[in-house]
Amino acid sequence: MDNLVSIAWWRSLFTRYGTGCGWVLMIVMASSLVIGFGSSQFGGRNANNGNGDSGNRDKVVAVVNGTSISQGELAALSAQAATRMGSPPAGPEFAERQGLLLDALVQKTIVEQEAKKRNVRASDSEIDKSIDKDREAAGYAKKSDSEWATFLESRTGMTLSEFREEQSKVLLEPALRQSFKSAEQVTEDEAKNQTAQVSYIPVFVHIGDAKHVTDEDARRNADALLATAKAGGDFAAVAKKSQDNGMGGKPGSTSPLLPEYGSGSPQFQMMGSLGYGKDFDEAVHKTPTGQITPVVKAGGFRKGYVFAKIVDRRNNLPKDFSAAKAIDQVKTQRAGVKYDAFIKRQVKLAKIEIKDPDLKAYYDFAKLRRLPQEQMMAQMSGDTNAATVSPADQAKMQADVDREFEEMLKRHLDDPTAIQLVADAVKRQRSSAKSPAESDQTRDRLIDLDQKILKSTEDRTVRFELADLYKEKKQFDLASEQYSKIGTLLRRDPPYDAQTMQTALEVHKRLEGSFRAINKPTEADTEKAAQAELAPKIAAAKAQEAAQRAKEDEDRKKASANLPGGTVTVPPGAAVTMPPLGTGGAAPNTPAPVVVPPAKGGASSSPGNSPSAGGAVSPLTGSTTQKPPVSAPASGQHNITPSSPPTGAPAPTKPGP
Repeated sequence: MDNLVSIAWWRSLFTRYGTGCGWVLMIVMASSLVIGFGSSQFGGRNANNGNGDSGNRDKVVAVVNGTSISQGELAALSAQAATRMGSPPAGPEFAERQGLLLDALVQKTIVEQEAKKRNVRASDSEIDKSIDKDREAAGYAKKSDSEWATFLESRTGMTLSEFREEQSKVLLEPALRQSFKSAEQVTEDEAKNQTAQVSYIPVFVHIGDAKHVTDEDARRNADALLATAKAGGDFAAVAKKSQDNGMGGKPGSTSPLLPEYGSGSPQFQMMGSLGYGKDFDEAVHKTPTGQITPVVKAGGFRKGYVFAKIVDRRNNLPKDFSAAKAIDQVKTQRAGVKYDAFIKRQVKLAKIEIKDPDLKAYYDFAKLRRLPQEQMMAQMSGDTNAATVSPADQAKMQADVDREFEEMLKRHLDDPTAIQLVADAVKRQRSSAKSPAESDQTRDRLIDLDQKILKSTEDRTVRFELADLYKEKKQFDLASEQYSKIGTLLRRDPPYDAQTMQTALEVHKRLEGSFRAINKPTEADTEKAAQAELAPKIAAAKAQEAAQRAKEDEDRKKASANLPGGTVTVPPGAAVTMPPLGTGGAAPNTPAPVVVPPAKGGASSSPGNSPSAGGAVSPLTGSTTQKPPVSAPASGQHNITPSSPPTGAPAPTKPGP
């Protein structure tokens, strides 16, 4: 495999995984890497495994269809992810990150294998163009080849020839995607249909509603309603016999005009362009205006059967419509859907052997954790080919993961991630304990595990849990010690705004109740006094924040009032000069900067690096100058001592503070 620590490799990953392989890879790879991470610590021939030990870089940690993935590759990718997003705290987030990193390498390997099988590669001119863009972005377009070579060596650890080879592999994915696009056949009429709109009256029959209608009953009811409608009955009257129109509207109501052919676009993949899944979209396409579709099973969240009468169709082509551009767009959409489905299918069919037992635990945990999302997406998209996982199968997967982390904890007694995940498993066992003796046994195990967790990480939730377990065991002095520790830490790090004050107030309330439950009235009164002290401070902080918001609103109104109004007619070809926006506006003829905020829970995006933009981001300078997001601990959690990775593990990035 290629040296994936080269940041050039990251260029295609957002486009590759943005639509078809889940949020998993977007979290790790959505943002372009900046080559300014300095020395060859993470890249090229001088790369190590992320912790200074280069002895195990060649160790094989996984094999995909006969192709090996090395520990060095995984460690380098882990370091790259940490550079962009920070290190996750020990526990579930760390385990999932490591599993997702391996999944990224598995998919990358499969893409390369498929490209080789189909004899797909980037042309020399494409490789030259890509290198020229990187060279220009790095500021070396006008410098000598020797200066460029020195720069590459210092930043990536690669020679010119190695960098070129890396670029050829980076371009394999877009080349493979292009091969799918080239196979698509799109007519001009199909391209024009992309602006077509349709309205209809739907008839929707639920499965499993309040009357507990079975699948067979729902289909039978839908068929009966369709027969009545086709026999000449008033369609709106027939539609009113259904519970509703499936989208929350009144039965018998006509839909607004909707895009009829939007289901080829990624944004319509979940629900179909018409709201009932892709099968309904296809039925509408084949049904003339004024006619009735056949009954089909609906896709999306709401399960049921649906048919509809087509009421109206319109297609107002834009004045600047270009058949060639529209055809290319449809090809891109269709090829993207097929390509993503193909890669997903190849991953499922691949023979994946994970050699490292710790890594297998991480991989299986990540797969289990994202299973609910995958099933939800399959349900919303109406994907009948998606494999369903029964509750019994999910329970078995959970049991296997629990066993794997129990084994990991035996190998690495102080590993904080293994400790936390085993603790989670013990909690599940305790919730289903079949006897008081089993409950007591799991309680004592939890006490031991919580004590170990708190040796490396201060977590208020865990400390409360430990104190409550001591209280349950009637070891009141030990419980009091833990409650007191929580109060001490809270006072050591006082709240600073209304939100943190409110959190502190809730903690003091809980501590007061806990102390009274173990007959510690003095300590309970101290916590009650703390609440009384906080109450006026919270009120003052809220008032101050409200005043600040009001001032900001007033400033925005004043700024809006300064904007020029009315309509301006500009002759063709004339230049337009916009005045500054208030005192802090942009200078004349200077475009205002556009800031795209980070997506919730993910990396930042911009028009230049989104999947729909279609362009590769620069591996040398990147397309964003935002600081990488830092993975912060959960509320009340503070890392005390960074833990070393388990012996023999693929040297993952250590959980950070």
